[in-house]
Amino acid sequence: MKLLRHTGTCNPIVSLERSWWNSDLPSHNQDNQDSRLRLTIVFYMDIHVEIEKIPFVKKIGIKKAGEGGLTLNFDKANHNHLQTIHAGALFTLAESASAGALLEFFPEFAGKVAPVVRDAQIKFRKPALHSVTAIASILDESVSEFKKQFQKRNRSLITVEVAVIDVDQNVVCNAAFNWFVLGIEQ
Repeated sequence: MKLLRHTGTCNPIVSLERSWWNSDLPSHNQDNQDSRLRLTIVFYMDIHVEIEKIPFVKKIGIKKAGEGGLTLNFDKANHNHLQTIHAGALFTLAESASAGALLEFFPEFAGKVAPVVRDAQIKFRKPALHSVTAIASILDESVSEFKKQFQKRNRSLITVEVAVIDVDQNVVCNAAFNWFVLGIEQ
């Protein structure tokens, strides 16, 4: 297993473009081409600086951790009814770390792919009573399988695992994010 430290240079820029798709996608009217908006995600620059600018991430206070990963301070604005960090804030921290790790680990795909979370699993282990840090990892065998599938089909799936730990090194939660990565037209 490789532990990923986030020091890369990726920045999400999202644009919408109108695409005309034929019968390969469901349509209410099969006789006409179906007009839909397609989301295109392009990545460049520093993910750490830019991830903090995502409005929701900024609102809950996720920041780059000094030694890698992302951190979330113990702030009353992120508390739940038990005065611990809200599960939604922990999930957002873990998902953001997984996105940064994915882009950090595959810099050759910068500007060439649209990664989207397909599904996620999270296990909350202890209440977050202090500030927390999320560290992401990807299994070596997953990397080679991902690259092999991507070369064949211009799309692939990969799982990014995340551990969220508190200041005392207690695991607050573990998560696994399954990313669908699609090559985009240049």
